[in-house]
Amino acid sequence: MFKRLCIAALVLCVGYAANLAQRCENGDSEACKELIPHLQEACDTNEANGCYNLGISYLNGQGVQQSYKEAAQYFQKACDMEEAVSCYNLGVLYVEDGARQNYHKAKEYFQKACDAKLAPACFNLGNSYMLGRGVRQDFATAKEYYGKACDLGEQEGCDNYRELRERDF
Repeated sequence: MFKRLCIAALVLCVGYAANLAQRCENGDSEACKELIPHLQEACDTNEANGCYNLGISYLNGQGVQQSYKEAAQYFQKACDMEEAVSCYNLGVLYVEDGARQNYHKAKEYFQKACDAKLAPACFNLGNSYMLGRGVRQDFATAKEYYGKACDLGEQEGCDNYRELRERDF
């Protein structure tokens, strides 16, 4: 009986948090604020998705004061748990100066996310090699990563791959 009650309570709790998340996504700022402790608890128990969503909350200032530094810390924790989109988001923060701009770190996180088959990360890794940001400029390697992005469904990767192929790289 106790086990059934615990399972029922867990389902109810998860359903409640999911409802809050949906309301937050639809612009309900009170729901966003109410969701933060649930995300924090999930992150504190090493649930990568909780850390990722806290990162998104801090990135966008949903339910919390916007903070790129806090966003980066939560994305880092989720990335360490192999959550590829968090690794990608860290790369973007390091390129776009949401964190201290660091192309070498951006490349590292794009690589990790690309290795997990995340198309935008492969595309941005191609950009890193194309522009020589954080790596030595290398058009052949850029073409390789654009090709991976293309294979994973990223149209811009296909376009850049074709352009480099036409230029004999």
